[in-house]
Amino acid sequence: GGTEVFFTNLREILETREEIDPTWVFIEFYPKDFVARIPLVSKNWTLKGGLITRSRISALERSGKTFDVAFFNHVIPATFLQGFRKRVPTVFLLDVTPPLFDMYSSWYSEGSEAGNKLFENLRYKVTQKVYADAAYIFTMSDLVKHSLIRDYRIDDRKIEVLPPGINVTKWTRVLGERRSGHSRNGNPKILFVGGDFIRKGGDLLLKIARREELKHCEFHLVTKDPVGAVSENVRVYQNLKANSDQLLTLYRDADVFVLPTRADFSPHAIWEAMTMELPIVTTNVGGLGEAVVDAENGFIVPVDDEEVLVDRLVRIVSDPELRVRLGRNGRRLAESKFNLEKNVEKILEQLKHVADRGKIGDLRWSPKN
Repeated sequence: GGTEVFFTNLREILETREEIDPTWVFIEFYPKDFVARIPLVSKNWTLKGGLITRSRISALERSGKTFDVAFFNHVIPATFLQGFRKRVPTVFLLDVTPPLFDMYSSWYSEGSEAGNKLFENLRYKVTQKVYADAAYIFTMSDLVKHSLIRDYRIDDRKIEVLPPGINVTKWTRVLGERRSGHSRNGNPKILFVGGDFIRKGGDLLLKIARREELKHCEFHLVTKDPVGAVSENVRVYQNLKANSDQLLTLYRDADVFVLPTRADFSPHAIWEAMTMELPIVTTNVGGLGEAVVDAENGFIVPVDDEEVLVDRLVRIVSDPELRVRLGRNGRRLAESKFNLEKNVEKILEQLKHVADRGKIGDLRWSPKN
């Protein structure tokens, strides 16, 4: 998913930094570790992800590895690391909290583990302790920051909103390319990028692609899921690699990006589209309303509202000047707010600060000088 794309980008950047010695621990959704095959554990993602992380980090420490700071993208990997968290200061980068996830859990394959009051109370206490122990927390949206403060009573001084963003140098149009706002063959190209096809609203796009108002448009759908039968104006691309030349080409050739998602938090593809100067049509779920400003760099539409979605797409594809204006506004926003290299520097600065505090035995949050 998008978080995996960010950590891939982060890994590329850290490979150029001689002062940092990173160790990467990737926790798969379907791990083959022995603990993941235990019946009770295998059906509970919190137990599975947390215990596997503890097992793998313990193995690293037994082999002689030591760490100055730990950087997590989710609360679950840190759940059963009580001893580790006492030795090593931790920093988080979060796109969601458990209460926010529970709002959309039915759309995610792993689902929510809420429902059992005893479990919910235990989960809350453990999660609150992990967040409270953290030396610093980055969130991808204000939505997540407010949840940490409201739901877990976390000190807002140790929370910073920082969407990781995109490499704005690599993700850019060729100078002078399609500045007129017209696609090369005259048919407007509508791009969708979403791994989970149904959750992201891809099925709705298959439906509207048959509408008379949009039959002259080409729909280019990038996903990992099977999509079934499609109309003649639909092209499907499956399992394209992040940052691949083929994916970049699809963005560069597109006229508009559409993501009618039903459940999301901070999808990476939105930042990619903004960086590539594409007007965006999406829904106001999760933190999307913080990235897309209605009528400024795209349009916000209600979830599953076919008529409004068609109306906004028609407005964009029929108005080249509007496409260019929305796209350029998005690019400016991406350069200022979603610039990967600038934002990674902020993360690294905080990691170094936290590591320095840890060396003198202070693992709590403290302001930088």
